[in-house]
Amino acid sequence: MSNEITILNQIVESEKSSDIKIQELKTFLHKYKQVAKPKIDWKLVAGHLDMSIFEFILDNLNDDKIKNFGQSLSSELFTKFGLDRTISDNRTDN
Repeated sequence: MSNEITILNQIVESEKSSDIKIQELKTFLHKYKQVAKPKIDWKLVAGHLDMSIFEFILDNLNDDKIKNFGQSLSSELFTKFGLDRTISDNRTDN
């Protein structure tokens, strides 16, 4: 964003007439709006985090803190969202 501010500042502080400055600003803003901005697929991000968290929990069931956290999280997901998925070591890796 700082590059854009620098360009805008250069246009505004130039010795050109106000009409030319306005036209240059309009042109710059039009080009700036046309630049494709990356869009984040939040569902994909959430799915990845979900999978990573549960894989971590399942890989570390020998640690009581992690096991308890996993059971608590599983219970909370069931209560809040109706998800009936228990955490156990009986997963299948595809």
